[in-house]
Amino acid sequence: MGKPRNTMRLTTLAVLAIAAYVFMILLSMGDLWEGFKLGLADGQDRAHETHFVYLKTKAGFTHYPDSLVNLKTGHKLPISYDQGQLRTPLTETVNQGFTWLKLLEKLAAFAILFVMVYIPILFFKLMRALSRESVFDRRNIKYMRCIGCALLLFYVCGQTMSLIDYLTLKQQFQFAAYELEWDQADALVLLLGFVVLLFAEVLGRGSSIKEEQDLTI
Repeated sequence: MGKPRNTMRLTTLAVLAIAAYVFMILLSMGDLWEGFKLGLADGQDRAHETHFVYLKTKAGFTHYPDSLVNLKTGHKLPISYDQGQLRTPLTETVNQGFTWLKLLEKLAAFAILFVMVYIPILFFKLMRALSRESVFDRRNIKYMRCIGCALLLFYVCGQTMSLIDYLTLKQQFQFAAYELEWDQADALVLLLGFVVLLFAEVLGRGSSIKEEQDLTI
């Protein structure tokens, strides 16, 4: 009774983890699709290009430099923006000196795509091995270490892309009421990567102890 119950629990957790990962991918696919359409439009309109910017008011969070009209009441309401899209003429965009940064950004983007495919493959291998009740197998520890390193790579590449965007935009734009802000990557990915690596080390210690006990017996 113990083994089928443990296998069922492991299968359920694996299915939930896969569903959560697919849901996360679908959410990001919406943004990727919008970005693809925007890039296609920029390619057709060679006179303009679009930039995504993250902002904060220079005077602090209690300052509202802009306004919107509430159509239900007709009142003009103060507002401050924390992000937006800029549509700029190409003549105002300074691309010289950023060639190597843009190349690095593309490499980071390819690395992120690789990680998004690589992690599920490792996860399926790990779940298949665990379903055979071989928890302390050296391959499982290797899979977990690879997953942890892949998560750290995902975070570093995301931070790199965000930093490059921030640096290039900082050189091109300056506003009266707003200043550009660096959009940080999700720190939960970094934490999850370290947690997975820590768990892999715990399994590694457990595997070593088990091997010593087997030799003693």
